[in-house]
This record gives sequence, C-alpha cells and structure tokens, in this order.
Amino acid sequence: MNNQNLQIQEKQVTQIKITGAKELDPITVYIDEWEDKRPDETRYQGRITILCYGIALNYFWNAMGEPMQKFFIAASTGYIADKFELNARETFKPQAYEIELDEFDNLKKVQTDNVQIEMSDHHREYICRVIEAVKDAFRQQLKEQKNGDI
Repeated sequence: MNNQNLQIQEKQVTQIKITGAKELDPITVYIDEWEDKRPDETRYQGRITILCYGIALNYFWNAMGEPMQKFFIAASTGYIADKFELNARETFKPQAYEIELDEFDNLKKVQTDNVQIEMSDHHREYICRVIEAVKDAFRQQLKEQKNGDI
C-alpha cells in the first residue's frame, strides 16, 4: 500500500469536562467545528463527541446556522438523541444470519441485513439526561463568556 500522498493537517479541538451533573458520571465533550464563510452567509459545520462512563455518542452536522454550543442548546433533546441513535445504527451494523434448509434438508446460514439496532427506553432516557447536562454546561459557558468571565 502506497501512502506517500497522505495529507496531514493538525487542528485544535475543544474539550470540555463536566462534573457534578446530578446522578451522572463525569462527562467529556469534544467539539470539532469550523466556519464556512461565504459571500452571503457563514455556515457552520461540526462534530460533537460525548463520553460518559460506558457510552460514546457522536454526530456530524454539515449545516448548522450557528456555532455548535448554540446549535446544541437550541435543538430539541429528542432530535439530538435521534441523531446519536441513527449514527449508532449506521456505525455498528451487526452481521446476522438466518438459518434455512437447503434442498437436502441440511441447515445453512444465510447472512441477512434485517438487523435493527434500537435504543431501549431506559438507555434513551439516560442519553437524554446526558444531553441535558451538556446543554446546561454550554448555557453556563455562554453566560460566562457574555459576562466576560472566560
């Protein structure tokens, strides 16, 4: 394999650690975003990754109307949870097999794509609590920035 044409670009990513959220372990948030300045508008794009105990949530938004923190706060918690669930389904497509009989009545495995990953209600409720804690932290940060404390 020839990798001589690899292009490497270093980039700063924002990392936020949140502690003290009610009934949640410490949360680490990574924000990787950039502005696409156009003559008539500024378009924001970004990825957020949230880690809390045994979960890792991430999603990429190609067109946000504002920076990630403001966008995340304004978006409904259910919308964000849906995006995390969609990303999990697309990332972790498990292989599944159905058992069939062949023409000689022998069992054979046939791979199927009919596998759905769905969040349980308990798991979704937990993820929504994590999202709300991140939103609260973002609100606090933006308020401190507005007041000149950061």
